[in-house]
Amino acid sequence: MRQMIPIIEGFLLAMLLSICGCNEKKPQRLVPGEVTMSFVFSESQFSTGEAVCVAIEVTNGTSDDIAFIDFPAKNIELIGPDGSPIPRFQRAEYPRPPKMFLHSGEASVSEMNLIGFFENFGPGMLSPGKYRLKSRFSYYRGKEIAFKQQKNDLADSTEFEIVDPTGGEKEVFDEYIAAMSIDGSIEDYLRIGPVELSDEAHAKLDEIAERYPQSPIGSRILVNDMLIWYRNVPLDRFMKFFESVEPKCPCCVHKYVIDRLIKRYVIASERDRILDIAEEALLIYPAGSPVGDHLRRAFAFRIEDDRIIR
Repeated sequence: MRQMIPIIEGFLLAMLLSICGCNEKKPQRLVPGEVTMSFVFSESQFSTGEAVCVAIEVTNGTSDDIAFIDFPAKNIELIGPDGSPIPRFQRAEYPRPPKMFLHSGEASVSEMNLIGFFENFGPGMLSPGKYRLKSRFSYYRGKEIAFKQQKNDLADSTEFEIVDPTGGEKEVFDEYIAAMSIDGSIEDYLRIGPVELSDEAHAKLDEIAERYPQSPIGSRILVNDMLIWYRNVPLDRFMKFFESVEPKCPCCVHKYVIDRLIKRYVIASERDRILDIAEEALLIYPAGSPVGDHLRRAFAFRIEDDRIIR
């Protein structure tokens, strides 16, 4: 009987606690995680004249859902080597925004092409030195995000470096500077709007593109990157670009070229040649590669079983 007393006492105590509500299980409070922002470059250093690309990835590490208010790639600031912001934003359109809504554990990537910034070294170029890229965005989190509760802000930054070109890249760079200086000072081109060049300058740039398609500047001239050199690029240049230039992802210039091909598809006289280029490119870039997947999405209206349908 004495052995039963503790059991009975425990039973009575449990009943008493239950009656007064003191034994009610309270929901455990989940320890909140973090929403993080990271920057992914194709490489750690870039030479002058090279397109600088970065992918900004937002990861929802919380137990809640989040909804974007501002996209991090649209709210960016570039700080130059001297510590001051670089205010002149180039003509390149903003990248496509990431998903507006992220479930717990999901991530979303928005790519940003930093050829969009001007410094004092020529159209779309950055001077040698270390740069800091700052990004910020706002988001709602929690079960009541539809009612715009629990607003949060996140800001982060990263650094990258621009170095002087060396070896063969320097030779191409010097030729480029000479070609762009035919019509005047390089500083004359530092303005928003298309740059008008003489036939002599065009011919020299064409020669650089043909001889050095693999160089950063040569590949950009080849496909008229940033609309600075001239507006109408022969379609054969696009094919040469796909065949000659190795993609550096994220935000490969190749994606920009594919988007331009799609925009030119509206010109009836160019459609057959554009499909020829797309057909060849499908063989070069397999499904599953960044360029290959972008190519297949862009030409989905003419692709069946990974083949161009005429």
